Amino acid sequence: MDPTVPDGQARDDDVEAVTALLGRRPEGRFEVVVRDGDGVPVVIRNHPLLDDGRPMPTRDRRSSPTSQNRVGMGRPSSSRGWLR
Repeated sequence: MDPTVPDGQARDDDVEAVTALLGRRPEGRFEVVVRDGDGVPVVIRNHPLLDDGRPMPTRDRRSSPTSQNRVGMGRPSSSRGWLR
């Protein structure tokens, strides 16, 4: 982690990497919570509000297409854990 960047803020290279991975510039602040072995953001945590004040519905997001393919999308079930 870069000690010159306050906690909860993305570095400039994080913004560039997430922009490339998403195909668009992020609309709000985020922090990187998981990186791959090369330091590329894999999971980001979005600030609850976008820069224009709208609420951000997705707090945690997998930013890497590779991780999106490796991790199955499931839904919780109170009786049996996670379903796919």
